Amino acid sequence: MFSLPPPTSPSSSGSDQIPSDDIVVTEDGETLDLVLRFCYPVDEPPIDDLVLGIYALAATAKYELISAEARLRRLVHAQIEKDRYPLFIFNQCCEFRLEDEARLAARRFLDYPPPGTEPPAMLNHITALGYHYLLRYHGQCTTQVTSLLNESAPWLQPINQAKCQTLCGNCGSTSSALVQRYLSVVRSRLTIAPGRSDFARLYEAFASVEADLPMCHREFKAAGYSRTGVCGDKGSIFCPLIRTLAREMKRLIDEVGRNDMKSRVF
Repeated sequence: MFSLPPPTSPSSSGSDQIPSDDIVVTEDGETLDLVLRFCYPVDEPPIDDLVLGIYALAATAKYELISAEARLRRLVHAQIEKDRYPLFIFNQCCEFRLEDEARLAARRFLDYPPPGTEPPAMLNHITALGYHYLLRYHGQCTTQVTSLLNESAPWLQPINQAKCQTLCGNCGSTSSALVQRYLSVVRSRLTIAPGRSDFARLYEAFASVEADLPMCHREFKAAGYSRTGVCGDKGSIFCPLIRTLAREMKRLIDEVGRNDMKSRVF
């Protein structure tokens, strides 16, 4: 943990050399400054540099500063959720053996295209083992969420097939065609970025399809859907189904790689 100098021997003049009180540590001053600010009973400083926060978190775990580690970990997790470079953060967390943070960064990476599309400069910041894990993790999550979407497709079909076969006077499409187009758009998006499976993003995909196939409100309500996203409308089942689908996709993604992160990366 600490690097202590060896004891000094008496000099040839017979006088003892006064030993130095300095203790050499591997962390730099900026990292230690942040760590100490979380040890003292003061307001938590903001973490503007996520990499510095990871260094400090690793230091609190190393020196067993339990209270400071818990406070710092909470802020680091919040920053990882918003970071735009999870590939680099994932590698930093693996370097310091921060398993929970590495898994969170890997989960954040699902919001982006597969690692194979990253520019070569970005790949300089990750090990071959970590890169292999991300490729495997991304592929497994894509398979799981698209499989669930395909299995759920029948449940998203209009409940009144007879009424929904009537052509809309505005666009000439049916509600069934709208749902099929929606499933196609969602499937293509999840194949590229399986992390975009929360309710807001799934419904955003539906809104973009609706803009391409503008169903009139009467035919839309006859399908049993809510055009405005208000789930309290009588006969509206589309939003609850999409919300349930998003919740199940999140559960599947959380399960993928939960048990093999340590054995494959650390």
